[in-house]
Amino acid sequence: MFDNITPWWVISVPKQGTPEDKLDLLTYTHQLAGSEERESAWLFYIPESESQSLEKFEKSLKEAGIPYETKLQQPENWNKKWEDSIKPVEIGTSWYIRAPFHPEKPGFENTLIIEPKMAFGTGHHPTTQMMLKMMERLDLQLKRVCDLGCGSGILSIAAEKLGAAHVTAIDHDPICTENTRANVRANNCSAIEVKRETAGTLEDLRYDIVLANINLNVLTDQMHNIETMLVPGGDLLLSGILRKDREKILDATEELNYIDSLEDNDTDWICLHLRKKIIPIKTP
Repeated sequence: MFDNITPWWVISVPKQGTPEDKLDLLTYTHQLAGSEERESAWLFYIPESESQSLEKFEKSLKEAGIPYETKLQQPENWNKKWEDSIKPVEIGTSWYIRAPFHPEKPGFENTLIIEPKMAFGTGHHPTTQMMLKMMERLDLQLKRVCDLGCGSGILSIAAEKLGAAHVTAIDHDPICTENTRANVRANNCSAIEVKRETAGTLEDLRYDIVLANINLNVLTDQMHNIETMLVPGGDLLLSGILRKDREKILDATEELNYIDSLEDNDTDWICLHLRKKIIPIKTP
């Protein structure tokens, strides 16, 4: 993720008292070199040379009323430091998520190899884990799936392993699409097509299942396009949503029925399962 010769600005945001949805939106709209979640804080990294990016990010944090501290981190062996900090993820006996430098481990139904780079989705975040658990409840056999905002491609790869016939992984960020392609190759996947798109630019494509682990503002803004992407009776899994915003999402859906939900007991994140309504065709 980092080289050994570049100084980096490290912006530390405490978890306590910081609205996760507001911070999530800020990091989504700013070009950051990387991020890391610690026990009590989130860390964001910007190269020392990109002073304008630092100023814009700090300005946005101040305007949002989010406390932070900034310090300059001198060069060190970031690769080793990063690898040492990343641990494999185990979700029951269903999923074992590891980086390429982690050893294999038997006893799991599925193993996902995810390179921890700048794209979101190493499997450590509760929203990703809830999406994987919810996907297990669906029948993905021979289904057409869209992973909207694919990040690292982890959900796309999981969909293929669960039997999907075709997966379209889309993201507007070229870093994410590049990372997804690399992870698709690492997992020997053959049914995943990666595109640099958004929900509003995909044309004439309909899916049995849409996966969207993004954030509240993007989801509500794109909900009409997402509904259009689904076939009647198709399933939509949503996360990146806080418990307090459940009704906002449900209010934004016109063509979908609520089916099920998961909540993370240690955080305020939730995952929703919605299904597109089937409207009977009236006959004369």
